[in-house]
Amino acid sequence: MTSKRLYCAHCDYPSSTCVCSAIGSIQLPISVIILQHKKEVFHAKNTIRLACLVSPSIRVISTALCEQVNNTLTSLDANNTAVIYPSNESKAIENNQHLYKNIKTLIFLDGSWKQAYSIWRDFPLLQRFMQMHFKSAPPKQYSIRKSKKEHQLSSIEALSYSISIVTKIDTSEYLSALAKMQKYWPNIDSKP
Repeated sequence: MTSKRLYCAHCDYPSSTCVCSAIGSIQLPISVIILQHKKEVFHAKNTIRLACLVSPSIRVISTALCEQVNNTLTSLDANNTAVIYPSNESKAIENNQHLYKNIKTLIFLDGSWKQAYSIWRDFPLLQRFMQMHFKSAPPKQYSIRKSKKEHQLSSIEALSYSISIVTKIDTSEYLSALAKMQKYWPNIDSKP
């Protein structure tokens, strides 16, 4: 059976939910690598897809490609790479500006909290990099997620917040894209 649904040639969303009108552009002054849990790759509400429309230089690697993930992690300089992950050794990104003056690469783990933990556990090379967490993250704007906890940001929100702190650039284009996408989904949080 073939699908009769039409898709936008640019954003690859169904034409009826095209987000192109909200896609701006952010040129990143650092490298951004997303290690995406293999179950997130085809998730319709995955926000990293939006982030890549705003910043095409973002590199996304599925964790199903173990050798590629390990080769990438091995090739990175531990002196100028940081992972956004709340490990036992992580430091608050807001309070440690001296730590990220030389950062050239940020790594994000994309998936649910359980999936992010499995990426952290399955790829021990991540532990050789500086780790950062959020001490005072902004309120979440991703209203279609299942979590009701305010501090659990979507991947695009975490990316936007981290990049704005580390590079001091305006990252509001990520949140504009997120807002546009959410207009097409029912608000899960408002359900009883």
